[in-house]
Amino acid sequence: MKAVLGRFSVWSSGHLGAPCPAAADLGGDAGDAWGHPFVLTCTGQPEDQIVGLISAGPDGVNGNADDVASWQLGHDVTDLVRGSRWATASVVPAPVVAPPVPTRPTPLRRTDAAKSKSAPVPSPAKPKPRKGVRFDENGIPIDR
Repeated sequence: MKAVLGRFSVWSSGHLGAPCPAAADLGGDAGDAWGHPFVLTCTGQPEDQIVGLISAGPDGVNGNADDVASWQLGHDVTDLVRGSRWATASVVPAPVVAPPVPTRPTPLRRTDAAKSKSAPVPSPAKPKPRKGVRFDENGIPIDR
């Protein structure tokens, strides 16, 4: 574990803000004493550890009682990665700018006060009575 965490320290100096690497990305042997690959974590370790390293233990199955985590070991291991958790650089997305909405030109309007008054709208003409046909007050024929 000490060798892999030491390689992380070297790797991290040239990769500030990079995504959390896999143990194999650090080069060298990335296997535990039982020949199983280590799992490097940037989120599962205690807050005061930059990264953590997990061995699946003798049975090779992650997540059970025989697993060994770097933060469970002595200061000779934990001091290698003491510090704030590894953080990837936050990428701020560029703002989305909507394309301009095309507009129609505004028609010119007269500002003359005398001409700006609208003319009254004439009421619809009532039908002219035909000879021999009678209409009611609304202009509807009574005799058809």
